[in-house]
Amino acid sequence: MEAAREPSHASPVQAASPAPGTLVALRPTWGGPLLRLAAGLAFLAGAAAAGGRDLLGASPLTLALGWLLADPAWGAAWTLLAERERPLPALGRRLPYATPEGLAGRPGWLAAAGNAVALLALLVAPLAWAVGPAALALSAVVAALAALGWLARRTARLAVARWLQALAQIAAPFALGVLLAAPTMDWPQAAWLAGAGLGLTLAFRSSLAGRHGEEAALAIGLAAAVVLVGALAAAGRLMAAGVAAAAVAAPLWMTAQPGPRRLAGADAWWWAVAAWTAGVLGFA
Repeated sequence: MEAAREPSHASPVQAASPAPGTLVALRPTWGGPLLRLAAGLAFLAGAAAAGGRDLLGASPLTLALGWLLADPAWGAAWTLLAERERPLPALGRRLPYATPEGLAGRPGWLAAAGNAVALLALLVAPLAWAVGPAALALSAVVAALAALGWLARRTARLAVARWLQALAQIAAPFALGVLLAAPTMDWPQAAWLAGAGLGLTLAFRSSLAGRHGEEAALAIGLAAAVVLVGALAAAGRLMAAGVAAAAVAAPLWMTAQPGPRRLAGADAWWWAVAAWTAGVLGFA
């Protein structure tokens, strides 16, 4: 749940680094902390919460393609569409492993828009098509969120951009995992899973807020705690809800304290609570 960087006049090479919450942006990298895996972890949490033991019999290929779509592909879309200073990036001659040097560094609405379409057509769309209709629909949603994220950053609505980032990098991957693991479900299960996904999204948003000094960081974290514990309680897992209620005290306390180390500790605790919630909903 690492925080997003603000728009700046950094060098093109810096601007092309992966967005927090994703492992890669068109190229593999381990330049960030483990929590850069947020989108992929959210996908796995959704699949575990919805599929449970049935997930053990799921197609490994489908799960692998789902993870590749949720983290590298959607992460690339967010990084290139929402995190860049130019309206849309030109990808240059080395598709899909583009760098900002050469043609990719040249501004231009027409070329940029055309290459953005190439990104979606050559990277996102084939993966989404291979995964299934739900992936195609969610990919369209992520692309729209990324475009809105760029607009929010260009108009200095940075808090709004962070909400959009949380939806694109946590809510959408979680939903994809759920839909791949359990294409059909009853309404109570759908409500519990929606609560778990919302709680995880709010936890990620709280992390972004804390790293950027937003006063609402603790309030968003409290909302995340209430939703995650409430999802377990609504599912009838009262003892598990009690454990989660005790565990969320740690990230909330760390969020209220200044300092990047405590915020990083809060991230780890939030993921522990998310894993507990997904495991209980899926396997208990």
